[in-house]
Parts: sequence; C-alpha cells; structure tokens
Amino acid sequence: HTQIKLLKHVTMAIYQFYSENMFMFRVSRKRLADLMPIETIELIQQAINKMSIERVHIFMRQITFEAMNLEIGYKLVSTNITAPLVHCVGILEDELEEYLKTINENWQKHAQAVQQMVREDYEGSNPEGKKRRRLKIPERVPKTPFRNIIIQHKLLAQCSHCIHESLRELEAKTPDVFFHSTKVTIKQLGQDFDKQVAMLVTNHPQVFTHL
Repeated sequence: HTQIKLLKHVTMAIYQFYSENMFMFRVSRKRLADLMPIETIELIQQAINKMSIERVHIFMRQITFEAMNLEIGYKLVSTNITAPLVHCVGILEDELEEYLKTINENWQKHAQAVQQMVREDYEGSNPEGKKRRRLKIPERVPKTPFRNIIIQHKLLAQCSHCIHESLRELEAKTPDVFFHSTKVTIKQLGQDFDKQVAMLVTNHPQVFTHL
C-alpha cells in the first residue's frame, strides 16, 4: 500500500510540474542547449517520456478494466468495446516494456504496481478508501427496450473521450519517434469508437432525439 500511494503522489506531482512547464521547456530548448550539456536536456526529455507513457498506461488500464466490468454488469453482449481496448493496451505495454528496458527501469514492478492500483481504485480498497472510476453510467437510465442502446452509447462516448485525452497527452509531451505504434493504435481506436457512437445515433434516432 505504501509503495502504491508513493507511486501515485510522485507520478502526479512530477506530471503536474511538467504539464505546467512543458511549453516553456520546448520554447527554451535551444537556449537551454547553450546553458547545459545536451545529455542533461535528454535526461529531462527521458523523464517526460517516462511519465507521459506511464500515466497513459494507468489511464488506459483503468478504462479497460471499468469497461469490461460495465459490459458484464449490464450484459452488453453485442458490444465490441473491451476487446479493442485490451488490444490497444497490449501494444502500449509492449512499447512501454521496451522503453523501460532502454532506461534500465523494472517493467515487472511497474506492471504489478499499476495492476494493483487499478483494482484498488475500482474497489475502493486504496489507502484513501475511495472508489475512483473514469467511466460512469447514470443509475437512472430509463428501463425501456432501448436501455442497453443508451448505456452502450454512453460507455462508448466516455471511452472515446478518454482515448482522445490519452492521445493528446502522448502527442504533446513525447517526440514522434517514441511510442509510434501506441499513438497510431490509440488514434485509430478513438476514431472507431467515434464512428460507433455516430452509428448508434443514426440507427436509433427515436432513442436519442430527446436525450
């Protein structure tokens, strides 16, 4: 528990600092090169790369775990949400594992910590005793013949929002040469989910007219 809590606080604190100062860092990179060794600048970028991909990893793991439980809980047997999320996370983890190896970081420790963190946040068994969930389906969804369509629409839309947010994170903070397959896969998944959301509205206009 202490390790998980520490990982959260450190990751969030450093991420917030670089989020607030990222633009300044990029604009000042040339000037920084005159003031400090290029090795130092590369170490800073390495830290940003690591924090960004790890944050996206946690984020994608969370929505995948939550989407799976919502699909099961609402018996959304005809949906295709969890499987492509799992595929996307698999590609991300392959690239993250390779990257951590190049900077002599322990992939297994990170993977285990993230898995535990995601489950504890979902169950509310984290040190704060609070459930933290990214995906939220309103409790009072009308019990009509189209109830599952409404739930599927909300779930897809929320997943799509999270996916686009993850892509913006990686594209803004990591160079194009890093995590290329992850960026391509996340972008494609976001587009696929957007199309599914639009298709649900097109195919069921009577359901969404008054929502």
